[in-house]
Amino acid sequence: MVVVTLNNAMFPFGGAKPEKNDVEITAMAEKIRENNQKVMKVMKLNTQSTLQKLLSKPSEEVAPTVQEPSEDYASTQGQFGWTTIADKNFPYLIRSGDRRYVCKRMLMEQRIFDPYLQVFTEEVYNCYNIKTIKVTKAEAALLNEINIKHCDGCYGNVRFGDNDVLILLDEVNELKKFFEFCHSRLIKKENDKQPCGFIQVSSQNNVPYVRSGDITYVPLFYFEGDCMYLEERAVELGGWDLCYLKLACKLQGIRKELFDKPTLQVVDMELVKQFFAPGTLFEEFWLFENKTSHLVRTQTAVLSAKPTPTVVQNQQRIQPRQQSHVPVTSVPTYQYYANPEYTRGQPTMVTSHMPVTTYVPYQNNQNGCARPRAPANRRNVHPNPYPVATIYQTTTIASSYTTTANTNGYRSVTPNVIPSLNQGYNVYQTSFDGRYLRYCVNVQPSTPSPLAITVDELAVMFSVNINTILDVLRVMGIPVTPANMYQQQALSVYKICNPQGLVLVDSIKENIKRIEYILNRK
Repeated sequence: MVVVTLNNAMFPFGGAKPEKNDVEITAMAEKIRENNQKVMKVMKLNTQSTLQKLLSKPSEEVAPTVQEPSEDYASTQGQFGWTTIADKNFPYLIRSGDRRYVCKRMLMEQRIFDPYLQVFTEEVYNCYNIKTIKVTKAEAALLNEINIKHCDGCYGNVRFGDNDVLILLDEVNELKKFFEFCHSRLIKKENDKQPCGFIQVSSQNNVPYVRSGDITYVPLFYFEGDCMYLEERAVELGGWDLCYLKLACKLQGIRKELFDKPTLQVVDMELVKQFFAPGTLFEEFWLFENKTSHLVRTQTAVLSAKPTPTVVQNQQRIQPRQQSHVPVTSVPTYQYYANPEYTRGQPTMVTSHMPVTTYVPYQNNQNGCARPRAPANRRNVHPNPYPVATIYQTTTIASSYTTTANTNGYRSVTPNVIPSLNQGYNVYQTSFDGRYLRYCVNVQPSTPSPLAITVDELAVMFSVNINTILDVLRVMGIPVTPANMYQQQALSVYKICNPQGLVLVDSIKENIKRIEYILNRK
């Protein structure tokens, strides 16, 4: 080692100059060292995470969430279609899953099922249960557009809204098939191959059956004893197949508690045959001899053949009959002629004003109400030899209708008939509380207010039979008055013949909640 002496100081060659220990510098150096250690730890963690990402398998990409379209998406785009029901065209709406729906009010407006509802009793149309769904705002807007732009308002002038409901198109077609079957078996007495009937075992026992596909099912409750083998192989029957089976059970008179259920246990008829001796005869037939008064009403003129029109030879011009304006509480004066078409100089006999109190109260008979009884002092009055519909059968009526201007909020639909026949009575349409009332007639001639609705139309609106609605009206004390001759003539243009009475629309508006409450309890 070389030692150099400078100014009496010795320094080793290549060494550092020794300095005094400074506390402040030592503390600063310690702080820098700690900061560097923290930075190194963070860098080490980042390096490890980066290596894990590079060395690990690539993760699957998460697909972006796509919002599913709403059920009425097709209606928001203005999409709809057309279908044919009973030779009439109806628009249908499309929902998700290509489900097609029709509006219930449109079916009621075109009176598709009215002829069947007037022929069959409540026991028949209680066999089925059709579910309905409410329309959305987009669907209601589309229905209004269809009615106005595509159908010229043929479905009424009341706008569609949230109170209207939709029915599945397949359910409507099935309901029409069911009514056609009931008409074929209960009215026409036809015995062709149909989805339900009866099986006669050894010419003694009659068992109702329903045919679903290629399998014939019979109710399990018909068999007693050791039925464990059949119970294990029984299936639940529902839907329209059960509807036909209920009809057969009602025709045979079976207790309702046995079959009036949402589903019913049935068993294959081929399994039942195994319990009978070889050679047992099983024959399919229909109980035509059973009474159908609880299923079919006595008046079946709606679906029967039309009567032969009466042709009047040397027909003269129909003379208008005078009729004064009378209050609602009285019946207008009538003139009775030996021939309703013309008098030919014969003397006429005019009856006096007859108040409503002279009529017999309505009774729960076959027709739903009793005919008014004439006063005792009326004698030698020539009855009307022709029915009301005969005048229209011998008169050609144009198929088009003239719509008058709106009067007092009602839409008047006046048919193109001879003015002297209706004598100021026309048919109107109105609505209240989301309910659409069709075929109302004015109470006073040439005055669109007040209006009266037929009992038949009330029965259709509440989906009950005529006797039931008459009982409710009688209990509530709502008066039911018979339609006069001119009101019947105005209604007959719309194929409403022999109405069972008229009720003021204002009375229905005031008591609508009470009527619904009583019907729901029934």
